[in-house]
Amino acid sequence: MPKEVTMWACDLCSKPHETEGEATHCCQPHQQDKQKYCRGCSDDYYNVHEDKGCWSFSGSLIVLKKEVHINQVPPWDQEPIRVLNCYKKKGYVYVGPTQTH
Repeated sequence: MPKEVTMWACDLCSKPHETEGEATHCCQPHQQDKQKYCRGCSDDYYNVHEDKGCWSFSGSLIVLKKEVHINQVPPWDQEPIRVLNCYKKKGYVYVGPTQTH
């Protein structure tokens, strides 16, 4: 099945961006601020307490995902949030910004 490609406007820079499938990538200038998106991640300990930092951080991208609690039943109508593609939080899964079930 081919991935769906859509366009969206970044709310930080108002420029159009393209996405493939579930991950909606933000533009590169915003990547310098991405460490703030680590807060709450179960691996954030490594950014704060380790000299080398989190092993996923350097290759991570800012994406739009819906944060879905593992006990939440569909439809998932909440607004997508901006997280890193490697973000993990106990009791939650992260699905595409348009996914409802």
